[in-house]
Amino acid sequence: MILLIAAPVQVVAAEQAPAAWQAYAALAQTDIDALLNGDEPGAVALRDTLVTAADGTAAQRELVLIIGVDAASQIERAEIAASVTPVPVGADAQLKTLLLGRKLPGTPPVGMRQPMRLAVTVAPAPPEPDTNSKREIQ
Repeated sequence: MILLIAAPVQVVAAEQAPAAWQAYAALAQTDIDALLNGDEPGAVALRDTLVTAADGTAAQRELVLIIGVDAASQIERAEIAASVTPVPVGADAQLKTLLLGRKLPGTPPVGMRQPMRLAVTVAPAPPEPDTNSKREIQ
């Protein structure tokens, strides 16, 4: 789901937005989703913060991010939107550190409302392979 907003009162649902807005938002969403689930140290730290529950278990998490970009597609606003489940302390600051100043591919269409609300999925890192186990050689 992608929503584009300009102000708290003016919300444009993705399906009602011009095709160029939808295409740019989808490109931004794909890029940010890949970054959040990648192996860059800041992304790994943020992912660990977001997906680890109070009991220590890890689970996939759906988030809505509020992303604003300038005319050159550089991220100038990044925050986690309020959701049903509380966001862990520090996650918003980690997101800002990771995204602010980063350039997204393409350029936003002229007149595109900002900021974008992008739905992303953050998955736990895959488990490390067990290198301590002994293998029998036959």
